[in-house]
Amino acid sequence: MPPLYTHTNKRPDKYIRDIRTDMQGYIWSGGFYNLKRINLKTQEVRFYDGLNSITAIVEKDEKSMWIGSATGLCLLDKESGKFERIKLPVESNYIYSLYQAKNGSLYIGTSGSGLLIYDINKKLFTHYHTENCALISNNIYTILSDADKDIIMSTESGLTSFYPNEKKFYNWTKDMGLMTTHFNALSGTLRKNNKFILGSSDGAVEFDKDMKLPRSYSSKMIFSDFKLFYQTIYPGDEDSPLKASINDTKVLKLKYNQNRFSLQVSSINYDYPSNILYSWRLEGFYDKWSKPGTENTIRYTNLAPGKYTLRVRAISNEDKRIMLEERSMDIIIAQPFWLTFWAMLVYTAILCLIAIVLLRILILRKQRKVSDEKIHFFINTAHDIRTPLTLIKAPLEELREKEELSKEGISNMNTALRNVNALLRLTTNLINFERADVYSSELYISEHELNTFMNEIFNAFQQYANIKHINFTYESNFRYMNVWFDKEKMESL
Repeated sequence: MPPLYTHTNKRPDKYIRDIRTDMQGYIWSGGFYNLKRINLKTQEVRFYDGLNSITAIVEKDEKSMWIGSATGLCLLDKESGKFERIKLPVESNYIYSLYQAKNGSLYIGTSGSGLLIYDINKKLFTHYHTENCALISNNIYTILSDADKDIIMSTESGLTSFYPNEKKFYNWTKDMGLMTTHFNALSGTLRKNNKFILGSSDGAVEFDKDMKLPRSYSSKMIFSDFKLFYQTIYPGDEDSPLKASINDTKVLKLKYNQNRFSLQVSSINYDYPSNILYSWRLEGFYDKWSKPGTENTIRYTNLAPGKYTLRVRAISNEDKRIMLEERSMDIIIAQPFWLTFWAMLVYTAILCLIAIVLLRILILRKQRKVSDEKIHFFINTAHDIRTPLTLIKAPLEELREKEELSKEGISNMNTALRNVNALLRLTTNLINFERADVYSSELYISEHELNTFMNEIFNAFQQYANIKHINFTYESNFRYMNVWFDKEKMESL
């Protein structure tokens, strides 16, 4: 057993994750099982109970230490051994690395949750991750700095440089010439020769601290792989809307049934192709820009006929305020034949015709209603007339049968009764009008003696003619003749 553990019963760590020297010259060692402080002069070792799975150690000041572990962040008092757990505002509490800046801000590299910057005075966290900045990974393995001018961070995808004053991130990846990408956790330092050295799966990488990562890139955006209903379309294909390649098309004209399409956008960028994000909008359909992302396939389905303008932007992933390029394309989707001008004209004519027919029906219904009201009026009037006529007829018949009248009186009485009977028949016809149209073309023919019928008509008007001093006679060249006719229709004449 090594001399430092001779008088202890603590289990020695098999895996040491971090070793630091503090202001007093003590050596701090953190591993899987424990955290300890070593005094090389006195050969004393102090263990701090309650802390294990140590991953990173940073001195805060003369009295305290920042301790990062697999379970979160702690602030340890050196003398008392008491510690305070600092709650992190992320799901993953696993800490890979720690770095304290000169202004006291603590940089925390996490596993899967990106970078946290802790303001000790305000007790507030600033959280950076791949969704809200240009970080190329949410696994921050090592954090180094050159006098706080910039912060260098290693990940499994390359290096990221953070400029605190600008609050911007710039990346260095294999696409940009970095020889390796997968760096090791807490494996790096700033050497006395002013060079950074970082350990990776391919060995150590060393570069000058004054080296600046690339900040500007040139790119050219192109359109490609135009598809209709998930089938790639080329100029010259049957029923193809393309007259030239999709990249050279300024106006894309589609039929009404070609409203489901997609195309790909990409950028020719030899400096940093993975640094390009894309955002687009279709004016006339949805005027808001899509969220910038690496997705480069633009899809639209079931677009209504009309004119649209597709605008696409290439945006820097490191600074989303920088637009590298913008392209546009007009898209026209034709109206179907049933929505053309002539179709609308036909629809208008049909609607007008239907309106005229409906108006005519309404007018006829109104006229019928007025006619029915008149008929009801006449029928009601006939009811009112029929009762007095019945009351007149009964006394007249009684007078004719019981009283002795002169020949002229009998004639007048018969005339009066015939006219009363005629009026009763007319009122009866009016009352029965709703059930049987007496003025219809249907005839009810029976056999009648013509002279007798004509004499009845003549006698009915003779008295009236005498009063008016009209010479009214009836002559016939036959004495007897049976004729078939509708008596009621003849009387109505």
